[in-house]
Amino acid sequence: VYVEPKEGKYIENINPSTGKVHSLIPDSQKEDMEYAIECAKKAFPIWSSKTTRERANMIVKNYQLSKIKIYFYNYL
Repeated sequence: VYVEPKEGKYIENINPSTGKVHSLIPDSQKEDMEYAIECAKKAFPIWSSKTTRERANMIVKNYQLSKIKIYFYNYL
């Protein structure tokens, strides 16, 4: 799940060959990291109870969904 940075700040990721903004990268602060760590700690018991195959399937599904989102946003 993507979470916006708490302060709403982003850093421009510049394509060096064109000089144009390629994407925006969240400018995460301490609070963002603390929240991520808190979420990871909560998720760990469930994640660690999964088999290797179940974890792999979850990673593949996440990858596939990410590709769909990238495709969708590139053609808006």
